[in-house]
Amino acid sequence: MSEPAKAKTRQAARAIVENLAGEVLLIRRAHTSRGQGQWCLPGGKVDPGETPEQAVRKELREEVGLEAADLKSLFYIADPDPDAGQPYTTYYFHVKTDAPVRLEQSESSEFRWVPPQEAARLPLVFRNDEALQRWLQER
Repeated sequence: MSEPAKAKTRQAARAIVENLAGEVLLIRRAHTSRGQGQWCLPGGKVDPGETPEQAVRKELREEVGLEAADLKSLFYIADPDPDAGQPYTTYYFHVKTDAPVRLEQSESSEFRWVPPQEAARLPLVFRNDEALQRWLQER
């Protein structure tokens, strides 16, 4: 009997969006197959032919109506969600903004600005809590 084929690692990109008060933007997932009703950082899958930076810029525009002028690459976390059934490498970026947030898709039902220490303690999907903890430790 042969070994099962190893699942190909997918890429995702997420943004830690910080407002001028130092709060972090979280969005509540809606109408999705994973994480329904839970909170996460804005972002999503990297499409074929796209870089993680291009993907996170696109996701910020599509999800919350933000243009990320001064996007800073932070770190990546390999295989952040083994329960998803497929391994992922997620690239994290930081952007500071004073622009208004607008939910642009039905994929999210609401958004909230939260102090980063509080956000990192919330039950977030896609192990975004680990990314926030790492960002807090490294900044």
